[in-house]
Amino acid sequence: IYKSKNKPRGFVYKKAKDLERALKKSFPYKETKDQKLAIKEVLIDLNNNKPMDRLICGDVGFGKTEVALRAIVRVVSFGKKVLFLCPTTVLSHQHYISTKERLGPLGIRTALLSRFQTKVEQKGVLTNLITNQVDVVIGTHRLLSDDVVCPNLGLLIIDEEHRFGVKHKEKIRAIRLGLDLLSLSATPIPRTLQQSLLGIRDISRIETPPTTRKPIDTFVEFFSWERTVQIIEKELLRGGQVYFL
Repeated sequence: IYKSKNKPRGFVYKKAKDLERALKKSFPYKETKDQKLAIKEVLIDLNNNKPMDRLICGDVGFGKTEVALRAIVRVVSFGKKVLFLCPTTVLSHQHYISTKERLGPLGIRTALLSRFQTKVEQKGVLTNLITNQVDVVIGTHRLLSDDVVCPNLGLLIIDEEHRFGVKHKEKIRAIRLGLDLLSLSATPIPRTLQQSLLGIRDISRIETPPTTRKPIDTFVEFFSWERTVQIIEKELLRGGQVYFL
């Protein structure tokens, strides 16, 4: 698989200056230093003759999705389609809403595909894919079903690849050959990190938090009910929220 990625794709994606400028202008936040670098590296990959295989690594809320949106515009403006694969229905809906809000004004058509849609809705999306009535399809592992036919597919984006099962990963490997691949993850698995360190996959790290956010502190400690209660009380006293798993 990784040997085949070095085979030339036969074309390079051209800049869509007006669309890319409009998307950048619609970004409601100021790009961080790492985010700018990640966007630059992704667009350079798309301007190369060989398919992209890049991992965007960064904490939740650090702007990985914005990097993906910039790649989508470059690919779609060239006449190719994009599949955006998410591990959960909730996450796919979130990505669908934000992607449609940002890309809709640019004339890019986005659709959602998941098992929770009716059969009629799912069939409509699949038909639109075949008839070129949609540019980007965001969905769960439903996108990996055999009835999903996507002619002229150029880019596959995978959010949190480690949360997919073995069978789904096998299907991903089957469809990704010759495609540009962009992986997004806050917690990449050791194998993915190893592949990045060995140079099999490229990696972009977004470590700078947005200006409105504080860096995330992570503590690994022996479990203690007393310590747990202290942490929860401290968070509640400051008006925060707690998720206890």
